[in-house]
Amino acid sequence: MKKLNLLYSIYILFAVFTLNSCSDVEPLGAGVIGDGGTTGPVDPVTNGNFKVDFDGQTFVGFSNQAMAHSTGFTISSVNSLGNAVQITTIGYTVGTYQFGPSALGQYSMLGSTTAFFHINPADPFAPNGELILAEIDTIAKTVSGTFHFTGYESDFVSDEALSTKEFTNGIFTAIPYTGDIPVDNGGGPGVVFENFFAKINGENFLAVDDFVLYGPTSINNVSFDSYKAVNDEGDEITINIKANTPVGTYNITAGGAEDKVQIKLKKGVNVNKATAGQVKITVKTATNIKATFSGVVNIAGVTYTITAGQFKANL
Repeated sequence: MKKLNLLYSIYILFAVFTLNSCSDVEPLGAGVIGDGGTTGPVDPVTNGNFKVDFDGQTFVGFSNQAMAHSTGFTISSVNSLGNAVQITTIGYTVGTYQFGPSALGQYSMLGSTTAFFHINPADPFAPNGELILAEIDTIAKTVSGTFHFTGYESDFVSDEALSTKEFTNGIFTAIPYTGDIPVDNGGGPGVVFENFFAKINGENFLAVDDFVLYGPTSINNVSFDSYKAVNDEGDEITINIKANTPVGTYNITAGGAEDKVQIKLKKGVNVNKATAGQVKITVKTATNIKATFSGVVNIAGVTYTITAGQFKANL
């Protein structure tokens, strides 16, 4: 039981550290009752949307935040009564995490001497529910996903759970995170790509000196802004965006000047445009731009799938 209490203590430390960093709390929206239950729609707040069902009601967070720390993400949400749900991943990538082996979960109530954890006292390290990281936006720095787990109530003394709660239909959307995600660029974890990153068929595309070349170009007499990165092998990825295109998400259809965005890939001496894909501009000012991108390019009969693309540049 000392090992179990140590686990509880570690999770409490995570909670205290994270929740103490909460900024001013916004007023609760209409339709929220009791322990965060809802009687009607609640408008999402500016710091993302967090909900989870238990005890026949829906916990609705109005102060939400996340943090990328040394081993993964911690996502926390506080409701109108000061009660909090916190979930943690051991890992930084999109995918499924099992509570126990690769995720942590807890629910704490303001002023209570007990809390609920995903830990089953009868088998502390057994899998118990799932946390799915569905999207990590490294430009906007937000995380989204779903989760469910069984919570076991602990008073930090007893060897057995005092009661249980089923946490179901958990969802978190566009929760902003602080900190940086370590990225393995071939030199080991801990290096964060600042200006350009992408994968081609699952392999990292490493821009020389993390450099993005920006300049205007004309395609079929249409003005585009062009952003190009080159790797050590001389391969190039170019993203063309029509001049004056605002923040938004733009799909690639045929890859021609009729689209607001284009992606071009050069492999060796051959080059072609993506015929499917997407460019999402997340920041656009008079002096800089940030965007994510993905696409599918066919060159000389070989299909290249570009994923995890992101770049930023000064205009």
